[in-house]
Amino acid sequence: MKPRNTSRRDHDSEGAFGSKPLSMCDAFSHLHDMEAYVFNIMDHLITQVNNIDNPDSRENTFAILEPLNDSALDFITPVVNAWDDTTVMEYFADHLRPPPGTCFDSDRYQSVRWNTQRAREVLPYLDATIVRMEAPLTAQLRKLKDQKSRFLKWPPWSSPSPELVNLLDNLPQTLSALRYSCRQTMQYLDAIEGFVVCLNDFFSDERRAAAFGRRREFVEALHDLADIAAKSQEAARYHPGVLWYYKDRESIHRSRILQGLDASVNRDHKIMLSIFFCVVSIVILIFWALF
Repeated sequence: MKPRNTSRRDHDSEGAFGSKPLSMCDAFSHLHDMEAYVFNIMDHLITQVNNIDNPDSRENTFAILEPLNDSALDFITPVVNAWDDTTVMEYFADHLRPPPGTCFDSDRYQSVRWNTQRAREVLPYLDATIVRMEAPLTAQLRKLKDQKSRFLKWPPWSSPSPELVNLLDNLPQTLSALRYSCRQTMQYLDAIEGFVVCLNDFFSDERRAAAFGRRREFVEALHDLADIAAKSQEAARYHPGVLWYYKDRESIHRSRILQGLDASVNRDHKIMLSIFFCVVSIVILIFWALF
């Protein structure tokens, strides 16, 4: 796969980011926020479905969500990989020239380009998957809500779980936010990739690089930016692994069982504490009455 040429893209101009040029510090900050939104929405959807009590209903709902989780994983993985390798900026700061082909940093530079292109190609499929699964997921959640309502019609104050109701009521806004966050993630990654490509193109011209010289403020700023890039994705590097884990429904089911055991242990612990305090109170009252 040949990455498209981004060296002439106006990544820091007024076009795509409003009237104010986008700084690379802001680009990494916004990429951090947008990618986190994508992951958190997916995590929220999977967690809520995992909380469905009926095993058959839970499995049927997971089957609807599975293509979305797969597409999100296919998108987030190259985003995080490209993001991780933008620290190749350290090489440009140290050497003021492109990394040679045999150098590890050359692989990092190519990784930024290849993975950004991969994310760019996956995004339309992810967007289409979000649109395609909204109707069946809505129908499935409404069916679960109706089943709960019929089952809990007595006593009259009973109702379906508020989590299920909220998930159904907020689903259009949730999926709309997911689509927006995916597009924004790609937009900021595009800008960052464009900056890295510009560095490579600039220092590929030896005469221009020599005329530019080793300006201390530039070198320090580039080192600082590489440090920002590394720190901004410390949490994101774990996100592909979590989404991959969600592909294994048996693991999700085991986590549900463990959560249930934890809840049971906590409940028993609270009961024992209540009994203990009641006994202590009775002993104190008896002692006070006798003496």
